[in-house]
Amino acid sequence: MTFSLILATVDRTSEPERFVDSLITQRQRSFELLVVDQNDDDRLAPLVDKARGAGLQVTHLRQQRRGLSAARNVGLAAASGTWVAFPDDDCWYEPSTLAEALNVLQSHPHWDG
Repeated sequence: MTFSLILATVDRTSEPERFVDSLITQRQRSFELLVVDQNDDDRLAPLVDKARGAGLQVTHLRQQRRGLSAARNVGLAAASGTWVAFPDDDCWYEPSTLAEALNVLQSHPHWDG
């Protein structure tokens, strides 16, 4: 797995769906999506099903305690990728975003963070 994308979200549905839709179009497909769901309901279950149905590797993690840092730490503990990213739940990627990121990272193997 090249990328682990940790998406922490609460109280949103359409914004994370737009992000998942953008992942479905990615040219670089070596990634996992870890959805850290801080909602009290199952509003994201259809979105997770949609992503899985489109062939994405998705881990749906539930977290009672709300908070961005805590949610990201939960996702980080479950991540298996070489590179980890923390996309906001209201962003989206162009179809070439992950391919371009991988190209830059491979071109600069001394970079670390």
